[in-house]
This record gives sequence, structure tokens and C-alpha cells, in this order.
Amino acid sequence: MSNAIVPARFRPAHELKSALAWGLGCVYGIALAWHAPSARLTLSETVQVSAASLAGALAAGCAAWSLWRVFQALRVWRFKLQLAGQGTALLPVARFEAARQQLGSALWLGWGYRWEPRHAQLSHDVLQRGLEDIYPPRWMFRLVGLVHDPRAAKGLPWIHGLDRERDLTVPFAALEGHTAVMAITGAIKTVLARLLVYQLASRGDVVIVLDPKGDRDLAAVCQQVTQSLGQPERFVKFHPAFASDSIRFDALSSWDRETQVASRIRLILGSSQDDNFVAFVWMTITRIVAGMKRIGQRVNIVSLLDCVQSREALEGLCEAVLAQHLREHGVPLPPFTPSREDGRDGSRPSRKPDQDGPGPRLTALVKLYQTALDRSKRPSDVSGLVALLQSNPEWFAKMTVGLTPILTQLSSGDLGPLLSPDYSDVNDTRPVFTSRKLIEGGYVAYFGLDALSDTSVAESLAAVLLADLAGTAGEMYNHPRESDASALRQRKIHVICDEWGDLVCEPIIQLANKARGVGVVLYLFGQTLSDLVVRMGDADKAKRILGNMNNLIVGATSDSDTLEFVTAKFGDTVVRRVNLSQSAGQKSEDVGLEYSANRGTSFREETVALVAPQLLTSLPDLHFFAMVNRAQLFKGRIPVLQLEQVSHA
Repeated sequence: MSNAIVPARFRPAHELKSALAWGLGCVYGIALAWHAPSARLTLSETVQVSAASLAGALAAGCAAWSLWRVFQALRVWRFKLQLAGQGTALLPVARFEAARQQLGSALWLGWGYRWEPRHAQLSHDVLQRGLEDIYPPRWMFRLVGLVHDPRAAKGLPWIHGLDRERDLTVPFAALEGHTAVMAITGAIKTVLARLLVYQLASRGDVVIVLDPKGDRDLAAVCQQVTQSLGQPERFVKFHPAFASDSIRFDALSSWDRETQVASRIRLILGSSQDDNFVAFVWMTITRIVAGMKRIGQRVNIVSLLDCVQSREALEGLCEAVLAQHLREHGVPLPPFTPSREDGRDGSRPSRKPDQDGPGPRLTALVKLYQTALDRSKRPSDVSGLVALLQSNPEWFAKMTVGLTPILTQLSSGDLGPLLSPDYSDVNDTRPVFTSRKLIEGGYVAYFGLDALSDTSVAESLAAVLLADLAGTAGEMYNHPRESDASALRQRKIHVICDEWGDLVCEPIIQLANKARGVGVVLYLFGQTLSDLVVRMGDADKAKRILGNMNNLIVGATSDSDTLEFVTAKFGDTVVRRVNLSQSAGQKSEDVGLEYSANRGTSFREETVALVAPQLLTSLPDLHFFAMVNRAQLFKGRIPVLQLEQVSHA
């Protein structure tokens, strides 16, 4: 054995040798009693005892001491067996549903214990030892029926075995501060998302899942929980790859002012564009939406794209707005005689291929608007639309170069009717939903974004969905309904965003900062801090998002920036270090050859991370550390929720 001081919990079970010796003494006593049953010993003149009685007493005493030593050895081995950890646990939904009723108003996060400074001390002690010193012999694993070998396990199972585990529950009120989940691929995120969705939906809350991967099990959880509650109609699914089975989602339905639509589009653009371009796009969208609002035209992504990329569509909108405005003020419209190039209804002339400016009728309407009406009758929204029309087409195209691709992505192929539904199409029986409808109806909505097939479209789709949700939250602030107040007292709006490298955008910041008052609770899942920085294009914005997350759940991770952020978030503690010193020498000056030796032990305290980085890199799959309510730190593990067969008919 090494000369180092071995902490009592990690030392070999020396008591077994003593137990064996006492056991042999017990056997010897039994043998004496068996072979000399009638022999008697004289202890004094008046006292005689049989040899069998003395041998029996000897055997009983030896047995008691042997059992005591075995008990002491078992305490050492029990702790070492506990360090072996647990294998992957499978939890059937039926069993979980029966146990969930006892949780009350708490969220179950698996099994674990509260991580304290003493666990940090134990972990540092273990890290100084080899695996053979930590775990008991392999024959003991077979004796107790432990099927997995912790020495060959993925990660370090002993991290979870530093204390006895119990049910790990978190009050739902603690989740209102938003939650970030960080782990490498395949460690914990998707399984944890399934566990969260099941419990949140079971409470009757609104659950909106944005899933770039299109995880079928996650979608099945959303559907299965509504079926188990006897409310299958609460489940809705949006997926561009399965357009025929998808709902239609009107992404630009909830707004009061045209500036709200423009601000929503600006959020989709993010901050990667130049400020001047973003400002021009905001102004352009505001003027186009104002024109559509005047003539009662529905605003959606397709109609906006038409006006942005097609000069003829923009002229048609301007002509309709001017004609209506002039009629409202009693100005007679100029006569117009259709020609062969004009449209059949004669409403406006068709553009000739070599014609650069507006058509003759639109030119006449603009001139009439500017001359027949005084300034008080020329509102800013109509004048702005006219000014937009009169801008140089090439310059206009350059200024909107960042907007057109995004609107095209969101209106191409099947996404066109999915995000810009035609309410007049009686042949399309797919239901139309909005964010407001999802919230008021208490739905469990799954949005599969199909990022593996088309990453660019998935990113734009996530941005428009989150921007619409942020706009709806703002509308609920500004115009609360009685139904909103009563519903929010009973339910929350949980938004689960898997893979923040594909999803996180400017609307997330708005939701995290300002939407808590209307019951929005965010759950952001990602792999590394670097992914978030790259996605946002700015480290400060990434930290701003994480700064709004009061709760942090961390699985296995190896990214250095992530480790630095997480360990700083979890805080520091003080551990005790043991230093050994020894020396030996000899001299012959005084009385011949003399020997001298010194040995010393010193202790020093050192400030270290409460959770060492080595622990975070070595966590087994489905294991995590969780910081809840900014102060409570837990070590836990979760099971794999096994779903019942769900019909997809």
C-alpha cells in the first residue's frame, strides 16, 4: 500500500482479515465443544464448568466479533459498490404516470442528491486514486448481481455514487426563470426533453416544441400525453416534410400596428445585416403593410414577398391604395380606356417589357394625389408608399437584398401554403393555427423544422415562429383578455427549443427578457457555449441570453469555453489537501554511525471549483449537474421514458 494517507472511505476492507480470524476462532470453539462434551474444568473449589460451555462461550464471542468486523467491512464495500453507479434505467410511461400523481406541484428530474462542499472534497479524494482502489473486486459485483462493470463504463459512474440518491424534484415556480441545458451530442438533451414535455403537458400547460432534428420519439411524447389525458385534440403538428399531415400556421396574423409586422421581420433578419439595410427593410415593410391594411388585403409572407421582389405587384398595391383614398375624398378618378395590352377587367394596364417607369394610370393617380389634395389630406402612410414606388428600382433591389432570400425561403414549395394559408381555399382542409390560438386552446404543439434536409430554411422558420410568439406575447401585454388572465393563472406557456445552434435568434432575447409576465417559460438546449456565440455572432449577446437563464442543467461536455462558463456559474469551495514529507540521514562525527529520520504531515486548504471540470467531461450519458434557482446545485440522472405504442392514423 502507498505511503499516502488513505481516506477512510476509500481504504481496503482490512476488517475482513480480522473477521476471518475471529471466524476461525468461532470454528475452533465449536470443534472443542463437539469433541469434549463431558469434560469439566475446575475453576475453584466450589465452581466447576464443562469444557463444552466454555468452548460455546468462546465460539459465541468469536462469532460476535466476526460479525461486527464483517459489518464494518460491508460499510466500506457498500460505499464502494455505491460508487459503481447505475446502468441506464428504462421507465415505462404507465409506471411513471402512477408515481407522478404523488409529486404534486413539482417537476421530477430523475434521481440524485444535492451537491455540497463535502462531495467536492470526496471527488478530489477519488481523483487521486486509481480505479482498482475505488471499486471492490469483480467477484463482489457478481455476488450482488451488478451486471455492468464500472471500470469499462462510458464516463465515471462513481461521480453519482458519492451519496445515496433519492427522487429529485424541483418546484415548477423555479422554472419560471427559464432553463438552459448544455451537453454534447447523445448525452442527455433529447431524453430530458421527452421527460419535460410529458410532465409539462400533463399539467395542462401550453407546450410548444421546436425540434430541428425531427425526433419521432419527441413528437410521439407530445401526442401520447394528450391521448393519455383523454384530450387527443390538444396535439398539433407542423412539419414541412409532411405537409399533408401538418397544420397551417399563419405566422403574421397577430398585430395591431403595421410597425409590429416590420419589427417582427426585423427580428427574423437578426443583427447580421448592416443597420442601414435593416432600417430600410423596416421602413419598406411598414409602408407595404400600411397599404395592405388600407385596402383590406391580408398580410402574409407570400404577399410581402410579391411586393418586395415584384415591381408590378408593388405598383398594383399603390394604385389600389391611391384609387381608394381619392374616392374617399371625392376626387374623380381619371378616365381610362383599356387597350389590348391591358388586363381583361381594365382595372390597370399591364406593364410593357420595355417600360421602365409606372404605367400611365398609376402615374396619373400619383399626380392627382399630389395636386388635387392638400397636405392635410395626404396621410404619411400613403405618401410613404408613393415615395417607395418612386425610388430607383435598382437601388430598391440592393437595399432589400437581405430580405428577399429569407421571405423566399419561407414561401417556397410546401412552406408557402403552410405559413401563408389561403383562408378562401375550401379544398384545403388542414386547420389554420396562430400563436394566440395555441395559447388560448392549451395545445401541445410540435414543430419539426427538418434542419437535416434544409438547414437554411429551418433557421428562417425557427426565427419566424419565435418572432410571431414574441409578437403575440407583446399583444397579450397590450391587450389582455379576460380569458388570458384566467388561463395564465392556471397554465404556463412552455417553449422548448432543441439545438440552439439552429434555433436561437433575436426573438429569443425578447422572449427571455420580457415575456415572463405573460407566462412564457423558455427551455434552451445546446451543445456548447461556442455554438451560441457563433449563432448570435456576438459573445455578449450569447452571454446575455444565458444571463436570463436562472436554471442551468449540464450533461457531459468537453468544450473549454463551456467548462469555464459552467464552473464559474456553479461557484467555488474549499478542499483540504494533504502534504507528506519524510527524510533520512546518517552521520559519524560524534559517537560513531548514527541514523536520523523525519516524517511529517501537513494540511492546507485550497479554493477550487465546486464542480471540478474533470467531472463535467467525465459524466456518463443521462447524468447531469443542475443549478436551480441560482443557488441549489444537484447531481442527478434521468431514465429513458418508454412510450406506449401511439397510433399515427
